[in-house]
Amino acid sequence: MRNMRLEHILKPERLPADAELNLGELLDKQWEGFYIRHAPYDGPYKAYKNTHEWNLFVPTWRSGFSGNELSAHLWRAQSYYSDAQRLKYVQKEIDRANERADAAEARAEWAIQQLKLESRYGAMLQRMFTDIEGEI
Repeated sequence: MRNMRLEHILKPERLPADAELNLGELLDKQWEGFYIRHAPYDGPYKAYKNTHEWNLFVPTWRSGFSGNELSAHLWRAQSYYSDAQRLKYVQKEIDRANERADAAEARAEWAIQQLKLESRYGAMLQRMFTDIEGEI
């Protein structure tokens, strides 16, 4: 396979079918081992079996990634990040709701205790007044 130059990337219609674009040579040393080349279509649709598409080949993977596969991977990564942020927000909301519920329970317990105390004293006062009224 022939290595191509950057000007061929800008005009892909000029690239021959056996072209291989070595990204290490075109971009930077950190891209060493990454290359783009034509690969036969390996998807589920039989109508496209004789077509070729450009794939990005990564050093640690056996087969290349098509544009649709790269797009799907990026979408999943964005979706994962978005879901993680949403999960953090929901967890904070649950914590706030639990704090409000705990505070409401504490206020309810205090109110019940006050009601019990007032009912005891109220009953004592009522007995005292009925006793006083009975004496008069």
